[in-house]
Amino acid sequence: MIDAPLRCGDGGVSWYRFAARRILLGGRNLIICSGHNVDVQRETEHALRASNALFSQIFDLVPEGLVLTDAGHRYQNVNRAWLARTGYSRSKS
Repeated sequence: MIDAPLRCGDGGVSWYRFAARRILLGGRNLIICSGHNVDVQRETEHALRASNALFSQIFDLVPEGLVLTDAGHRYQNVNRAWLARTGYSRSKS
């Protein structure tokens, strides 16, 4: 699969994800190609990355010690204040 921009009739650009497969049909090698528009998916992924970056900045700057854990109570992330209060570092042993 490959993502590629295509110029539209109105001059704009839309992104499409293409997939292709070679098949043998009636003794002939043919290629079947399909593509679908991924503009909304790309915009959503961009917005999610921006939101995650903002959350990370806010999380790290909160003056209280914060810890994010998973369902098994394993630490996933800690902020600077937590590190300063506990003396631990982010490096894993």
